[in-house]
Amino acid sequence: MYIDKKILSFLVLTMININQASAYPEFEKPIFVSIQSIDIAGPVDNMDYGTVVWATGMWTEPLCRSSDVNYTLGSIVYEPIATWTGRTYQATPAHVPIPLFESGVTGFYFSQKGGNARDPAPFNFYPLPTAPTTVWSGYIENAARVEKGFGMVSGMNLYKDEHRIDGVNIIPVKRMYRYLCKDDRGATQEIYNYVTRPIYINSIVRGCTPDKGAVILDMDKIAQGTVENADPSTLLGTKQSTFSLKCDPDVRVYMSIVDLSDTKNISDTASLTPDSTATGVGFAVTSENGTRLRFGPDGSAANVPGQQKYYLQYSGTIPSKDNIVNARFGFSYVRKPEQEVKAGTAKAVIGITYSYQ
Repeated sequence: MYIDKKILSFLVLTMININQASAYPEFEKPIFVSIQSIDIAGPVDNMDYGTVVWATGMWTEPLCRSSDVNYTLGSIVYEPIATWTGRTYQATPAHVPIPLFESGVTGFYFSQKGGNARDPAPFNFYPLPTAPTTVWSGYIENAARVEKGFGMVSGMNLYKDEHRIDGVNIIPVKRMYRYLCKDDRGATQEIYNYVTRPIYINSIVRGCTPDKGAVILDMDKIAQGTVENADPSTLLGTKQSTFSLKCDPDVRVYMSIVDLSDTKNISDTASLTPDSTATGVGFAVTSENGTRLRFGPDGSAANVPGQQKYYLQYSGTIPSKDNIVNARFGFSYVRKPEQEVKAGTAKAVIGITYSYQ
């Protein structure tokens, strides 16, 4: 029992020492916001993917100047707090890819701006990266540090993503990133957390209401030999289906298609579902004039990268939501020449996304 008590005492003392060593001043810094609300009007999907809905500008202020601690400033480290979406936005190949972080509201992403105010790009690290990064290193002794601090930049952009928005949305208060002030031995001495203020987004928009949600289209059976002998461009066993929408006035209706069994598919042939037993066959979608449509990424916003939108119709000018838009599509079997044709069931799940511009 005596030995056990000594071990327990040692462990408790060790934990207390660790706790005391990690205490340092921590500050909350609001990211400068000149507005509290954003109004969006017009057709609901008229705003391009990647549009900057709101920007803070760049704000410089001295950090790492707390007089509650005595240390020599040796480095400043940026750390992201908000979750990176795994995506970047790049306006053109000549532009730097901008990491996009979660805003807390579907339809919008944040990009984080900031870094070292003393040095020019790329050392000021705008846009801020997705991983912890040392944005400055050097030597500033305690008195000079407390007197002047070190100028760091903060800021943020709010980007429109590919999803539709409607009604009132509130971008919540959110910790986005922080700067860690470290001494000349690499130990953290101060932390500055950068926080958004709430942003209200009011959407008064026009759009359409489709008459159908999900549609199951039963295709006729087709002989294995017919598929085997067909050219890949030949449409087999085509079935037509008509879709209707009731629209607000002054809306241009576009559509795109997505292969829900393979959302990265950018061909003009839909993949079969995993439970299909047939091979060597796929499905094609054609417009009313017989044009074969290409699959691509989902999203209703204008100019989604890699997506082909097809114009359907202008809604008209009836003031109420009684403007009718009709769209007729063909669905056909097609030969997939890279696969052997085998008999069985063939299924595909195809998403039709309307865009109101």
